[in-house]
Amino acid sequence: MKETGVLTKDTFWLITRRYARTRKASEAIDTFGKMGRYGFEMELSDFNILLDALSKARKVAKAQELDEGYREMKVEGFEPDAVTYGIVMNAHCRAGKCDEAISLFREMEAKKCKPSPNIFCILITGLGNEKRLQEAVRILDEMRKCGVGPNSRTYDIIIHHLIKIGKPKTAYKFFQEMSSDEVCEPTLSTLCHEDKLDEACKYFQEMLNLGIRPPGPLFSNLKGSLFDEGRKDTLVHLYRQIEKLRSAAPVR
Repeated sequence: MKETGVLTKDTFWLITRRYARTRKASEAIDTFGKMGRYGFEMELSDFNILLDALSKARKVAKAQELDEGYREMKVEGFEPDAVTYGIVMNAHCRAGKCDEAISLFREMEAKKCKPSPNIFCILITGLGNEKRLQEAVRILDEMRKCGVGPNSRTYDIIIHHLIKIGKPKTAYKFFQEMSSDEVCEPTLSTLCHEDKLDEACKYFQEMLNLGIRPPGPLFSNLKGSLFDEGRKDTLVHLYRQIEKLRSAAPVR
């Protein structure tokens, strides 16, 4: 089949992904292994595709199959790149194993493999989900030292988790920091666009109760989401409170 051009790597990937989606990780790995037998030269990108397929399967609570694919990659003489690390770290974080993800992050550092902004977001999200906000902030500081951020998405994640644990003042401090960063566009998209509109409204209300008038870009973010959801009464209520603060005092 290979000689006639019918059998390609895409054929194997189609079957591998289908096995992974149906929780048949062993079959997915076995199909992947057959590519070499049909004369296809394996590349690092092939292993990344395998790991990505396994990480998105539902049966990765213990990440056993993912670890098996990762070990197989190393046996074949391939060293992980930033994409590989990101896939495996994300799987660990989603499984509630942030410590394992952090260990991989330190391994990256030791091997001089520069992490991408996405990897920092993965770690910060994972730590936030485990309510380890102090560690998440330290990762944010490391992002600065690496010269790859932070960016709007990173701040967005930090702010979201600070709001979630009831720290609106600290969240606002990070929003101010984001607003003063020339490369960051102020946003709260995590709250406004991920079915967490009530949390966004609660955050705004807490800011208003503290006498803090939210900056224009922040309110615009929420206003669009409220309008799309048909929640005009909530929008009018918040707008009237903002106008009262605007006439009473300057932005803090």
